[in-house]
Amino acid sequence: MDLHDQILTFKFLHVLAVLVFFAGQGLEIPNLAFAARARHPYELRAHLSMVRFAENFLILPSAIAIPIFGWLTAWRADISLGETWLSVAQTLYFVGLAITLVYLRPFYLRMASRADTLPADGAVPDDLRAELRKPGPIVVGNLLGLALIVILYLMVFQPWS
Repeated sequence: MDLHDQILTFKFLHVLAVLVFFAGQGLEIPNLAFAARARHPYELRAHLSMVRFAENFLILPSAIAIPIFGWLTAWRADISLGETWLSVAQTLYFVGLAITLVYLRPFYLRMASRADTLPADGAVPDDLRAELRKPGPIVVGNLLGLALIVILYLMVFQPWS
């Protein structure tokens, strides 16, 4: 495989990882909203199991693959990782990833584990419903969504280059 093919392959895998990441977000976000409105434990379990699936099988693996294939693309295409647009994007990405791994992901998985222990019938406990509606994860998630938009802009338009 020549250099051009390597660049295209790594770039394709980088973009594919980004698309899988956004697919996971597209699965996770509405299910979190539906989980906060669930009336029955079986509804809550269904929505939070989809969140767990998105976290474990789409978002986390793609979040790891995105920088790996991005760096491989940059290496083969001889793009300096010190480019301003790339440095800003990487900083936003890794700060967002750290916040996600330390705060959001544990919160979502903890809620899914709590839902698994609920009886099949009855109502969703008020404390669990209140925790799902806490503003902290919602605000942080929205701020990280804005950071993703900025990262996409930087990756596509490469300003300051």
